[in-house]
Amino acid sequence: MSSLKISVVMPSYNQAEFIEESIDSILSQSYKNFELIIVDGLSTDGTIEILKKYENNEHIKKIIVEKDKGQTDALDKGFRYCSGDIFTWLNSDDTYAPGAFQQVVDIFTSNPDVDLLNGELNVINEKSGFISKWPRKKISNKSWLHYPQTIGQPSTFFTAKLFKKVGGINPKYNYAMDYDLFFRFALSNARFFFTDETLANFRVHSHSKTMALPYKFWKEEISVFYTLSNKKLFSGFYYWKLRGIIGTIVREKILNSRKF
Repeated sequence: MSSLKISVVMPSYNQAEFIEESIDSILSQSYKNFELIIVDGLSTDGTIEILKKYENNEHIKKIIVEKDKGQTDALDKGFRYCSGDIFTWLNSDDTYAPGAFQQVVDIFTSNPDVDLLNGELNVINEKSGFISKWPRKKISNKSWLHYPQTIGQPSTFFTAKLFKKVGGINPKYNYAMDYDLFFRFALSNARFFFTDETLANFRVHSHSKTMALPYKFWKEEISVFYTLSNKKLFSGFYYWKLRGIIGTIVREKILNSRKF
């Protein structure tokens, strides 16, 4: 169990400003039994030239550069090449905290019945400056029937067995694919484990999907919930989602007013 292998998929498109920092946050991990699969959708901003520097790295299993249908399609391609015991993905503008992989492996090794691990997630700005902690909720499987997305994707790791059990990424969603996946994990009675250690950093910037297209995220999250939950609970979910939307708008205005 001490030799658990971590597989990381990195979907990439036009993040030349950040992708090198993202890749290096993986390659610099002290725990070395991992593989990285990078899937780039034909970036036009210099990203491909950056990726060429990593072609011979022993930890990068594959770099795919070809046209795709978006992030979900890129993830689906990447996960097909994963051979590890633990799966995750990291967007090409986010980063892992130093020592994160060792903490992940230690927890899965000490808790062999755990299916999914979620840790603290820092929200950072374009210059990697700390903004806040991600406002996560440590909830049980049943509670997923009442709330919108409650945990941050970059700081979430799950077993390959669980991922394959639920059928992997749902190609229907381009924005809320993580919420859909985690919801299906919960419905499959997966055991969630929450650590208070910080595992990753989620970057907010003007060109990120989360900041530029928040309403598309909300629309898909509502679709996921309505599809997977008991429809009688939909009104309760809508209340929590509305709270989240208002909170996001307020946070966005605050972020836009700050000078980093």
